[in-house]
Amino acid sequence: MAQTPNLQMQLQPKIQIQPNLQPKILPRIQPPNRTLNLPLIKPSQALIIAQRMIPNSKGIDVKLLSGGNYVVTLRRNNQLQRVIIDGDTGAPH
Repeated sequence: MAQTPNLQMQLQPKIQIQPNLQPKILPRIQPPNRTLNLPLIKPSQALIIAQRMIPNSKGIDVKLLSGGNYVVTLRRNNQLQRVIIDGDTGAPH
């Protein structure tokens, strides 16, 4: 019976607690929701660019064309003028 305590000491398992390692979930990067031919500049920006080209003019209308360009209608001295502004760069055509 003297050997029983020695057997119990030998049978005790060594338990180590592992840290809880869960895989990191990275956020999914989505491209911007930009449809084709959607301009980068706003209509108000197109109006300002067109008014700089024709001083002392008032903005009458800003329309978006199917290609992504803006048509800005301006009035100066009772005359109407139309200016086409690139919707991506803001450059006049």
